[in-house]
Amino acid sequence: MELNTEKEFSRHFRQQAHWLEEMIASLFREQFSGNARMLEVMQYSLLGGGKRIRPQLVLECGRFFQGSEEDLLLLAMAVEMIHTYSLIHDDLPAMDNDDMRRGKPSSHKRFGEALAILGGDALLTEAFRLPGRLQFQELNRFILEELVDGAGVRGMIAGQVLDLAAEGDNSLTFAHLQTLHRLKTGALINSCLQVGMLSAAASTGQMDEALLKKRKGQIAEYADAIGLLFQITDDILDTTGDEQILGKPIGSDLQNEKTTYVSLLGLSEAKAQAEQEKRRAEQLASDFFTGSQFFKLLPGYILHRSK
Repeated sequence: MELNTEKEFSRHFRQQAHWLEEMIASLFREQFSGNARMLEVMQYSLLGGGKRIRPQLVLECGRFFQGSEEDLLLLAMAVEMIHTYSLIHDDLPAMDNDDMRRGKPSSHKRFGEALAILGGDALLTEAFRLPGRLQFQELNRFILEELVDGAGVRGMIAGQVLDLAAEGDNSLTFAHLQTLHRLKTGALINSCLQVGMLSAAASTGQMDEALLKKRKGQIAEYADAIGLLFQITDDILDTTGDEQILGKPIGSDLQNEKTTYVSLLGLSEAKAQAEQEKRRAEQLASDFFTGSQFFKLLPGYILHRSK
């Protein structure tokens, strides 16, 4: 499919998200068994719709390097399970205390806090079963390390800790806010791209150490721009978005006394900062993902999204 405009890209992205929803549902039934009640809790949030940005990043990066579609789908599902667990826990009263997610009651409102916590735990735990089922295992150790780095105490969890500590802190600087979001949002986005690339390298036999190191560094730069852009637009939408379109309450950051790009810089400057990251990501896409319309148009999609 030709992707020459942001409108065409947006349509393609929505179609891919719908296709991924169906694929993840099918793979979940195929890959997982166990306690029926817990499987219900897991699927409630995992299959609750959403943009599916992270699994699309896995697929598109892996496809760019001509990886195995079967393996890429397993990894796409793994990162979506990790992301979904983080959303379930984010919504808990002890964290952001949000009652709605993707237009329906949050997991803890639907099942109670105990089952929601266990559902998140189960999604995170079972996600790490999937890399062991890849057809091409040559770089499996590095794939696992990438997932742990993105989701763990050097990535998303570290960012969450900083985020909690920053609540009510009016002295937060722009540099500190960027560090927080590079960990909380950007680290897992980077891991999505990295595992797609590594999986492709294993399936195509392109495992030269110097080549992989170069690709890893270039991907990390693009992921950094995309991660910051995503978070800035999230902050803007929390101020200006439509609650019905977002599928969750707006103004929750203000209610939780969080410093955001909007509260720190003002709405106009936050929008300017988002535009700057968009341009940076577009330039990096031209330099590294040469010929890929997906990676070139993704920054504009993120900037102009409504949810």
